[in-house]
Formats: sequence, structure tokens, C-alpha cells
Amino acid sequence: IDDTLDIDSVVSDLIEAVDNFNSRGSGWTLSQITRVVVCMTVNQPLHGSSYIPSPPFIANKKCCVNVQNKKDNRCFEWAILSCLYPVEINTERPSNYASHLKELKFDGIDFPVRVNQIPKFEKLNPALAITVLYLDSEDNEIIPLYVCPLRDRKRIHLLLIEDGKGQLHYIWVKNMSALVAHRTNHHAA
Repeated sequence: IDDTLDIDSVVSDLIEAVDNFNSRGSGWTLSQITRVVVCMTVNQPLHGSSYIPSPPFIANKKCCVNVQNKKDNRCFEWAILSCLYPVEINTERPSNYASHLKELKFDGIDFPVRVNQIPKFEKLNPALAITVLYLDSEDNEIIPLYVCPLRDRKRIHLLLIEDGKGQLHYIWVKNMSALVAHRTNHHAA
């Protein structure tokens, strides 16, 4: 194993990644890098699976719907259905959305759905635009993983949460303002 680190290559890759992100229509601008952390691990593509409880930080905000799909690995589908067909009570029950299971197209998409498969899902379901955010449980930071650049579609915000053992799960963000409210320095009197 070659253990040398080519800093110029790393910087070039970072600039390319930022340009790629901005080209998808984020509208964000990178103004400075305040910290760089290098973690080395075996690559496991990010994807949701079966139900895990929402972290208290998220559950207390009451801003997300976490469907309890304990018998399958289709949390991506359940999260989208909970957005498209919202209910007032027992939002976590799959039975509230089961009658709509055949309405979305998943041809050629494997379950659990990996983040890199979402553009294919959007092509199959042209009325939908997906945004996937990831909750970094160490510091409760919300990190964008995927943002559909298309603006003329119904936007669905999903949050990918982790149970601490490597299992991931998609939930629907029904109130984005409440989800990111912790990022402001304003505190009402």
C-alpha cells in the first residue's frame, strides 16, 4: 500500500467536488475551509434500510416523519409516500401508506436505495425532486448529500439517520425550518 499523500491531488479533488455540487444548482458558495479531517475506512455506499428510531435531537423537534418499516428495507419508499400522502395521526405506521405502494416506479433500483441511485429514481418519477440530508450524530450537523437541480418538480426533503452501528434509515423532513433551527444564534427572549 502506498502511504504517501498527494496534497495537490486532494486540493484538486476538493475543488472539483465543490464545482460539481454548485453545478447541480445549490446556489451555495464556499468561502473558507475551517477544518479538514481525514478518516480512512472501508467504503460502504450510503443507503437506508429498515426502521431505526429518530435520534432524540430530531424527534424532539417534531419536524420529521419516521415510518416504522420493521419488516422490509424500503424506508426510502415509505419516506416518500409519507410526504405524498400525509396523515394527521399515527404518521409512523406503514399501514397508512400501504395502499400507495405501487404508485412509484423503482425499475432497476435496488433496495435499500443508495444515494447514488436517486437520480435514476427521479428519471422514473419525473414529478419528484429529492434532497437527501445526512445527520452527523457527533455534532448534530445537517450535511447535504444530494440535491436535485431541477426546480419545476415537487421537492421532497429526506434525512438519512444512523443508529451508531452503521445502519442507516431515510425519514421525511416535513418542516425544514424546524430541522435546521439549531443553526441560528438567535434566541427569543
